[in-house]
Amino acid sequence: MLFERFLRNKSLMAAMALTAVMPSVAKASILSAAPTAEGENQQLKAGVYFIVNDKRQLGTDLHVYVDESGLHGKNYTSLAADYSNAFLLHAKGDRYTIQSLKDGKYVQNVNGNSVPYKTGNDAHKFQIVYQSQSSGTGKSYFNIYNDNVGGDQFCWHLDAQRNVVRWYPLRDNGRIALGPSEFRLDPVTSLSKQQVLDRLAELTKIVDPRKDLNKYYQIVSDTYGRAMREDYIVGELSTGGFVDTDYSYCWKLVKLGSGRYAFQNAVTGKYIAQQNGQTSRYYTTSEEQGNGFEFNLNESDPYVLTFEMVDAYNVGIHCAESQGYHPVGWYVNNEANKWVFKVATIDQAKLKEQQDAYKARVDLTRNVDKYATAVAKYFTNSAATEVTAEVKNMTDAALKAKMNADKLPQGLQEVVLKIKNQSWTVYPSGRNWEKQFRIADYKVYSENNYNAWARSMGIGYDYGSMTNPTGVTARDGEDLFVFLGDDIPQDATVQIELVPLGTRSAGKYYSLKKGLNIILNQGENNVFVNYIGRTYDNGKYLKDYKPMNIHIEGGKVNGYFDLTKGNTNEDWQKMQSDGLVWAKAFNMKGELVVMNMPSQACKDYTPVHMKELIEIWNSIVQREDDLMGFRASKKDKCNNVLNATAVDHGYMYATTGGTYYNYNTLGDVLNYDKMKWGNGTLWGPAHEFGHNHQQLFNTAGMTEISVNMYSNMVMFTSGRVTSRSENCSYTDVDGKKYDGVCESAVSTYADRFANKKMWFEYGTWGTTQMYYKLYMMFHSTGLDDQFWHKCLDYLRTHRLEGQGTANCQGQNDYLLFAKACCVAANQDLSSFFEAWGHFYDVNGSVIGDYSNTTMYTTRAQWMEAKKFMQKYPKGPANNMIFIDDHIRRTPATYPGHAAGEMRTDFNGAVRVGTMGDFGSWDQFKKDSLGQGWAVVKEEKTVNGRRTYT
Repeated sequence: MLFERFLRNKSLMAAMALTAVMPSVAKASILSAAPTAEGENQQLKAGVYFIVNDKRQLGTDLHVYVDESGLHGKNYTSLAADYSNAFLLHAKGDRYTIQSLKDGKYVQNVNGNSVPYKTGNDAHKFQIVYQSQSSGTGKSYFNIYNDNVGGDQFCWHLDAQRNVVRWYPLRDNGRIALGPSEFRLDPVTSLSKQQVLDRLAELTKIVDPRKDLNKYYQIVSDTYGRAMREDYIVGELSTGGFVDTDYSYCWKLVKLGSGRYAFQNAVTGKYIAQQNGQTSRYYTTSEEQGNGFEFNLNESDPYVLTFEMVDAYNVGIHCAESQGYHPVGWYVNNEANKWVFKVATIDQAKLKEQQDAYKARVDLTRNVDKYATAVAKYFTNSAATEVTAEVKNMTDAALKAKMNADKLPQGLQEVVLKIKNQSWTVYPSGRNWEKQFRIADYKVYSENNYNAWARSMGIGYDYGSMTNPTGVTARDGEDLFVFLGDDIPQDATVQIELVPLGTRSAGKYYSLKKGLNIILNQGENNVFVNYIGRTYDNGKYLKDYKPMNIHIEGGKVNGYFDLTKGNTNEDWQKMQSDGLVWAKAFNMKGELVVMNMPSQACKDYTPVHMKELIEIWNSIVQREDDLMGFRASKKDKCNNVLNATAVDHGYMYATTGGTYYNYNTLGDVLNYDKMKWGNGTLWGPAHEFGHNHQQLFNTAGMTEISVNMYSNMVMFTSGRVTSRSENCSYTDVDGKKYDGVCESAVSTYADRFANKKMWFEYGTWGTTQMYYKLYMMFHSTGLDDQFWHKCLDYLRTHRLEGQGTANCQGQNDYLLFAKACCVAANQDLSSFFEAWGHFYDVNGSVIGDYSNTTMYTTRAQWMEAKKFMQKYPKGPANNMIFIDDHIRRTPATYPGHAAGEMRTDFNGAVRVGTMGDFGSWDQFKKDSLGQGWAVVKEEKTVNGRRTYT
């Protein structure tokens, strides 16, 4: 992930005091103690409470109540008629959710100070802490914190306007969170448990479904608020936000003779199938009732009617966050095994429509071969792009009569008529977008799985599966008729991949055969063609697989932008003005990258220069790919791409298939006006794609460090800014402390060398420079632009073992990398790696990363490595420790730069001119390179300090 610096403002700005209404503060004089009484040390449990603030003054009780604008304080003497001052506390581990009995909704978190709390559907978990200063008051006071105590410490606070807002815990003479920041939780005794449950049923529709087996219910995860649905396209259960017009979210309970229950879907009539206690497996549906499930009320919270559906062997239906919230098998008494049942409102006429539509869709897939044979008679080719002469000469009425007689489904009849009449959608620009995107040739791609070209090249994960966008989007319930016009070559597969927006997982795949294929779709998905021709270790080449002609009907044309087909900014603007780019997701394609991004974000952030934006993205992958080498010699066999995908989680990250970007980053990475500057905005994508490319030289502990060689390389080759470094703090061998000094400065790593630090103890930006100096020394200077190619070629046949290995020998990891560098440079680089702490005995040092590696290196191992390096001659790289791009200004090289323009600083942390006056990268170029280099003649250690002659 990207390295980020988090800064905390440790003082409130004066301007805030002038513009904001500040919460009231209780004065010390009124916080007098009272005799100890039985009201202290109250033990909280799930129940109904009045939440009361009294500022420790008699007669000032203000009950928290809720209305449309939020939570407030008001004087009440009893339960309000609308229950607005009654709240249910639900225990969630060591925290509580707080539910209003007025509207059945939960108090939500807020993100700013002085902002009133409100109720909503999200159940925020508050930490409620007993106030130790209750002692002597005869009462129990509590602080209601947004998060962990000891963190930001924001809590509930009653301000001067009697609003319950977020604020810091008030302090008074060393006492914390008193007065307006503390609340009593007084049990409501006028309501019985049944009255509370009846009130909740009225508000939330949550009931005990065993009491009425004739009704339909939503089955909702109590933990995640997601409703269970039958995804009958693949026969699996899934969960999502409840859609009241989609009855596949509705279920009926059937009590079996054994006392167990079966759960039947309203649309399909199928039942949830048992899986005999298997764990982590998706639950599916079946035509058979089976043995059903134990249906147990979970009584951990008496005011929540949660049930567990137990399959066998103490395994029940569990909403698995780690598996896309699919219902899977997992052990009982787990929070995510709890489900609530809400009464569903069913329109019987609409239910029958959905049941009939389901049967018709199932009929399509069950009889696809019959319909494929029937429809083929109307066309001259398998792609269904031209009707026969007989059909062409028929009237539409006669043709419809013939198709009805042939019992051709309505959807296929519409395809025949459309092709006969060439009735494509008309767009304002006159472009025939629909025909362009529905009928196209698709190129072949080599295998994207890791054990083929990815591992051979040194890519860390699978290559991307999204290769051929079609420009067609299928909306929920829209089925696809896909006509494959060609025979599939031997050793090839052709599939349709349906890809949603917002998830990192690959889409669902459907294999194609020549002629008609029918694909049922659920949810909104962009349609891709996945055409794979095997070229790895089988003697075949990409040219052996001709393009596939494919015709797609169904769904709606959304368009996509294809740099490889010469799309222009004019094309992009016409797509927008013609009403394309309407779907949730839009796809963009370059030679090496295919993107799946929100349509609206594409339009908002780059309304004009889409061509240049995709060129930048493609260039990032191209530059990293070129630096790795290998691909150039395999381009007739390997043409894989990486994907860039928007997601609804995380920040930016890399994993199988490519790189992933949270929606909140798209204002930068999809913005041409920011990306074009070739500065810090590029760092994120370059860093993430770097993770895909770093495997071959990623030594133990270096996942977030070695990758920065790629990021800095992209900065350098973009020609606008210097490389990235940051400041650090450390203590040198003499005990002197340094704060805010550059971590990549020669003096910094000289101090660490003097302190006998090992290579993994040089800090993030110090060790980053070790890798980047290798790039500057050979590539930036032009001394050898094949250095990294040769280094990684060596490592392809001598693989590192440290990353992801619990125990590792140094000779198989970092020392092997150092040897590879000497092979590539054909120079002795031992002094360079000695300066980075490579030559020490290492006895079980634990090197942290995403997983820990315990490293062992004997003296014999590092001495052998050093001897190996020293068999090469000394050369210019012997002075490489000094090379840097912050020594002096050097010319900008980006296209269109002004005459005499110089590179600017990457950021303000390390500025050009602050790193000394010797070692600028351009001083190492062939026409500037001096003669000779330093050689260590003698080393002495006196009082723990090393000196050299």
